[in-house]
Amino acid sequence: MRKVKIIKELCLMFLLGGCAAEQARSADPRIDQAPMTTETKRTSRDYFNKPNPKAFAFSPEKGTNWAVWGYPPVEAAIKQAMQECEERTRTRCVLFAVNDQIVWQPSSEHQVTEPEVKSPRFAIQVASVHDLAKIPGEWKRLTRRYQALADLELQAPKTIEVPGKGTFYRVIGGSFETRAEAQTVCERLRLAGGACMIAEL
Repeated sequence: MRKVKIIKELCLMFLLGGCAAEQARSADPRIDQAPMTTETKRTSRDYFNKPNPKAFAFSPEKGTNWAVWGYPPVEAAIKQAMQECEERTRTRCVLFAVNDQIVWQPSSEHQVTEPEVKSPRFAIQVASVHDLAKIPGEWKRLTRRYQALADLELQAPKTIEVPGKGTFYRVIGGSFETRAEAQTVCERLRLAGGACMIAEL
């Protein structure tokens, strides 16, 4: 009886160990790093439940895949997965996994990075004119009149439609990292008798 109990315990340990290994493979970060579609990533996780010999190939260009399992020997499984993947996608395919081992490694072009989030920059609006051609002259006049504008650069104008009055072009200058910096210049300009509003670039 004791011998039977030991055998049962060993079997249970083997099964639990297999489950743990399967979970570890399914959680491998390379699955999310690979340039595959959401459906292909789901398929790649299911792939590890399939019997060996097996191979999993995918197209980095299209993100789709082809996998074979129970296809001895393993060399034949690899050849079949690659051949079917390239024929069906009409692109170059790469191996992602062979048997239960992930063999794909991310290159610099496949690294998943967080998209860069650009913070808005700020400028100041000092006037508005009807004629787009008059903006350079208006900016030159204002920089001569107000010292607060002396070191600032003229920015691309922004268009605004005013009901009943038509199209205006905003005269905008400066480039500030924060609203507070733009506000400081605006306050100096107002104190000197000028008009000023904060604008986002």
